[in-house]
Amino acid sequence: GNAEAIWYMWPTEDAECVTDPSGMIYMLQGLAAAGLKTGRVMIAGGYRDGLERCHTESWIGIERSAGLV
Repeated sequence: GNAEAIWYMWPTEDAECVTDPSGMIYMLQGLAAAGLKTGRVMIAGGYRDGLERCHTESWIGIERSAGLV
């Protein structure tokens, strides 16, 4: 069956994942390549300073273009 939702929460445990979105991109590409249909992909993360906040807010752009992947 298909998943109702997938949570990507590595950025909550590994601060490097906040500034390097490659794991998130690879996950999205893997879902697309596998043909897995999911209702939602939810991404969680935090930030400790202004730069990390910019990185986490940039994920909105990834979300908006995810349909193009």
